[in-house]
Amino acid sequence: MRLAVLGSLPMAAVTAAWASATAGTEVVYATDETPPGTWSAQVTWHGHSQPAQLARVQVGTPFEADAFMLIAPRDESIALTRLYAESMQGKPVLVAPGGFAIVEAIDEVLNTGTSIASPVGQLPGFPITGDVEPGNVRIRAVKRNFPLGQLRHKDSSDLVETFRIWFPDLAASTLAETTLGNMNNILHPPILLVNAARSEAGEDYLFYRQGASSGASQIISGIDDERLDVMRALNQKLVPFTELFKRYYGDQGLVGETIDQMIASVPTLAGARGPKTLEHRYVSEDVIYGLAPMEELAHRLDVATPCLSSLITILSTVCGSNLREAAPSLVDQSALYSTAVV
Repeated sequence: MRLAVLGSLPMAAVTAAWASATAGTEVVYATDETPPGTWSAQVTWHGHSQPAQLARVQVGTPFEADAFMLIAPRDESIALTRLYAESMQGKPVLVAPGGFAIVEAIDEVLNTGTSIASPVGQLPGFPITGDVEPGNVRIRAVKRNFPLGQLRHKDSSDLVETFRIWFPDLAASTLAETTLGNMNNILHPPILLVNAARSEAGEDYLFYRQGASSGASQIISGIDDERLDVMRALNQKLVPFTELFKRYYGDQGLVGETIDQMIASVPTLAGARGPKTLEHRYVSEDVIYGLAPMEELAHRLDVATPCLSSLITILSTVCGSNLREAAPSLVDQSALYSTAVV
């Protein structure tokens, strides 16, 4: 089995290297961020190193693979799928991070009018985080029991088994859980709002260590409570974010019982810098493709969202843009929500 990782986000290179080191096989990495050619490196995690080898190709260069992983912003993921649709058709595809209207759009590109469908799944975030150094990829965190949801399938076990060759810590889940469980959507906008003056001034600050105040954590907790109400209405498992933090990072330095305590303790978040503008993916993706569709879904399910709705309204005002109008409609997501929304 040969995996191809596509995308420009920094975690794409880290994930591709981890996958190669884990499986002991070469992984294709399609990007314009680095020069093409074979790249050999060591992947270091908890003091142990394993060799990795990537076949780096420029985006647009044809190649063959047995499975594909997209690690890119939403629009780039869809564009890459269109570019490589012929090679991807009939092959398993995994999107990280997933969210509202992403796997549906990719499915439409790959599986419209085809006789052999590509199974399409998503993760609620990056499975691996780390840093690329000269000749080495230093892993900062590996999310444990990381849920994988598959479009139009209540049981994603087959897709999990396919990708466990490269990512052994995956766990079968549902598309609803992975869509609504994207932690970035819940974490980033409240912290950004509380630190709006810092970002507008271009101040250099640590996003989680200095920005995740107790007030921001109260907003996060309020939104998470409303997310759980939506999950309850969809008959999904109710797993609070505090429990997700423990599941993902419990063996990697996490301590504390509240969200702000946990954020302050996770080593992988320590060095993350705050954005120096409000025109950032924490708004353009996490609100438009995360919080705003969640609000619409909640209203269709008669779930009240006073905290979530207030945050979207305030951020729309601060950013001078109607973030709800830019969000994808749930009309395009009937495959996921029809049984609960009708």
